[in-house]
Amino acid sequence: MNDHENPQRMNYRIGLLFYFLSTLLYPQNSRLWPTDAGKTLSSNFGEYRSDHYHMGLDIKAGAKPGAKVFAVDDGYVSRIVTNFGGYGQALYVTTKDGKTAVYAHLKSYNAELEEVLRVQQQKAKSYIIDQYFTPREFPVTRGDVLGLVGNRGYSFGRHLHFEIRNADDQPLNPFLNGFSIPDQRPPQFRKLAVIPLDSGATINAGVLPRTLPLFFDRSGIYLPPDTINATGPFGLAVETVDKVQGVNNVYQIYRLALKVDGKIVFQKKLQRLDYATGRRVNLDRDYRLYRLNLGSFQRLFEHPGNTNSATENGILNLLPGLHDLEIEAADVAGNIATARIMVRISPLRNLTVKLLNKGRDFYHFQVIPDTLLPLHKLTCYSYTAHGYADLKEDIRIKTRSDGSWDVAVPAGRCQRNALQFIGQLKGGYSSYPVQWIPEKLVRNVLDSQVKLRTDPVEDGVFLQIEIDRIVAPSPVVYLYSDQRIRKIPVRQIQPTVFISDRLKPVIFDQVKKVEVKLTDGQERITNFSVLPRYVAEDRRTEVYSPDHNCSMLIQPGALFYETVAWIDKIESPVKPRSGKRLSPVYQLQPFDVPLKEPISVGLKYPDTERLTTNMAVFSFDSKDEKWIYVPTKRKPGSPILIGKMESLEAVTILKDTLAPWVEFSFPAQDGRYKAGDVETIRGRFADDLADIQEDEKGIRVQLDGARLLGAYQPVKKVFSYDLNAPLSPGMHTLIWTLLDQTGNRGRKTIHFTIE
Repeated sequence: MNDHENPQRMNYRIGLLFYFLSTLLYPQNSRLWPTDAGKTLSSNFGEYRSDHYHMGLDIKAGAKPGAKVFAVDDGYVSRIVTNFGGYGQALYVTTKDGKTAVYAHLKSYNAELEEVLRVQQQKAKSYIIDQYFTPREFPVTRGDVLGLVGNRGYSFGRHLHFEIRNADDQPLNPFLNGFSIPDQRPPQFRKLAVIPLDSGATINAGVLPRTLPLFFDRSGIYLPPDTINATGPFGLAVETVDKVQGVNNVYQIYRLALKVDGKIVFQKKLQRLDYATGRRVNLDRDYRLYRLNLGSFQRLFEHPGNTNSATENGILNLLPGLHDLEIEAADVAGNIATARIMVRISPLRNLTVKLLNKGRDFYHFQVIPDTLLPLHKLTCYSYTAHGYADLKEDIRIKTRSDGSWDVAVPAGRCQRNALQFIGQLKGGYSSYPVQWIPEKLVRNVLDSQVKLRTDPVEDGVFLQIEIDRIVAPSPVVYLYSDQRIRKIPVRQIQPTVFISDRLKPVIFDQVKKVEVKLTDGQERITNFSVLPRYVAEDRRTEVYSPDHNCSMLIQPGALFYETVAWIDKIESPVKPRSGKRLSPVYQLQPFDVPLKEPISVGLKYPDTERLTTNMAVFSFDSKDEKWIYVPTKRKPGSPILIGKMESLEAVTILKDTLAPWVEFSFPAQDGRYKAGDVETIRGRFADDLADIQEDEKGIRVQLDGARLLGAYQPVKKVFSYDLNAPLSPGMHTLIWTLLDQTGNRGRKTIHFTIE
């Protein structure tokens, strides 16, 4: 058959010729682009995922069904893989320079490899194959068609996931290894995070991380709203995006660099990654801000637990004075964006606030700084009797010759609300917040309720005391252990909120009791039973809920750094869509500390409940607002179920009472078809809780008694099998058998006819 008789073949040859000609425009070390689907990316190298980096390029193919994938260089097919999850149907080609090109989520291989695959699957009696080949078995030449782009495995749409790996199986940045796309757009800065890193460190008078917007200035750089005031060591993190012209997707930044007063103190580049250390993504990204849904911030400093290379560690412990900080973000095409931040290092100053008189319209206060530096700016906030922020007050200011200020605040606000004053002095110095509270708002300590909040941060812990109403005395906090009683100072940051300095986690080692004391002539003592437990990196630690029905087992090496841990009982949990809850819901804490390795959680089920296979540990996915099955085992000899947790979530025991079912089947029940109409067997499944097992135990399909070794797409929950030959005329029987992760079995039998 000539090319006039086969337009499809002619189009293929023209397309392939175009690809060969286009490579002449690239440098000699360039490689052929891996697909004719185009050069639009949905994801690039190094993007952050929940617990790993994205190891390659995701090349879109939504508008081009049947897009081909090509050998990017001379070499040989070294491995083929088919699986239900992960990369689905994948191909590995080792190129002549010793690197490996990985093509994932393929719809199919070329005819030769498809035949090899079928032979291997029939031999193994399984769709799931992982087969290696020698250099002599399947050599390829640059430009050879290897297969078609698809949507197999854990994929959210038709695309090619493409990687280049070195001889040590480490993914390399493809754009540094012979590939490129046109890109003239520089990266963009969105937000800046400033993170205190030691006891006594503050950012704009606060001890917790601060996030600030970054605005694009007419000068061509990004700026924060104002100069930042800091004390003690701190680090920076930025939320950035990169874009390419004509595409709405946002991509990971290739290079970040931080300069202080013109000197580079930190730099990182996304050149190479490693599957073995993928969970370190939660050290490169600020995990606390990520878990609090405040943004995805890339850190410009190294934690000691992170071994990624850097010029310096980026932790800033600067001398007093004004410093010029510059952040440079670059994409792999060399486009650069710059942010400039001015930071003043100075100790916080104290203000004295005195009530001068109470007028009918205004209360007048004198505000006095503890330094010869005059006040430059004063802000006043009001709070309700229960400590809720009300609004920022409009105040009238008159300066005095001694450097103090007379401040007038509307009388009605002063009679009903507490006030907080925060000052800024000449030269950019900041003050501690000062509270003024009218006597009528002060309540008896015996009528108050006290809450204790433990707030772990990297290598430290804050204790925060919250009182449900305004009281006169400041609380006193004590930590009790067998050896000693330790008093923890706290300071007022809002009328009803007090916070400690950053404490080392080890201070909670062997602590038996935390006590908060309020005294105003009478005494109120509150003891707390949910205690933070010290967790060292190198020792085994068990943590229990107050009722001892939930526990965490944290093995040595499970954490990146020492912290404290505890378990809260949730009073109003989200109900599962189906099933029966057999235990309370517990929140594993601290939820914003990353895990280096999974930890074990144990949950007790009621003595009255007989153990069945469809009982399991479930965790709550707050993003999708649903309960997720956790692989579960029973602890021998006890009514306890044990699961492995990849992160610290809310957990419970659920009994899954519904079997999975078939939502759609082709052929359909009682369908009548011509032989050519049925080329593929397809089914779509559903499950209300535990989801279907993503293996051949969970999905079994038989046609006229013969097992079909087909593909399963777990995102869409679709099974497909391409028939080798047309079905014979007559009645046929198709049986779908499904198993969910807790063992519930669903079965559907379909009878159809080929005419």
